[in-house]
Amino acid sequence: MVNGQKKEQPFRILGIGRHHSLQHGDMLRAAHTVSLTKAERHFSDALDLAFQQKALAWQLRAASSLARLRRTQDRTSEGRDLLASVYNTFTEGYDLHDLVVARSLLNELA
Repeated sequence: MVNGQKKEQPFRILGIGRHHSLQHGDMLRAAHTVSLTKAERHFSDALDLAFQQKALAWQLRAASSLARLRRTQDRTSEGRDLLASVYNTFTEGYDLHDLVVARSLLNELA
């Protein structure tokens, strides 16, 4: 706190917090020793932060991770709808790696 006000964490401004949530969520999903709801929370937090910061690439990564997780939870259509909503906001760059991976995932989830 600075002068009675909560100090904004600089890593959130730079997006490192979002990246951390994505990495942490991926690790939790892969470990299978912890609740998948924790992984889902991290992915959702990362997605929310990416939306707040209007960071489309991070939205796509978070939505892709969340869609993969939801596939393992038998919530495939929910994951596909989420990923499609983010993917469809792009108007160019379809040859970029993240968009190619997302398109492939959408095809798998169809």
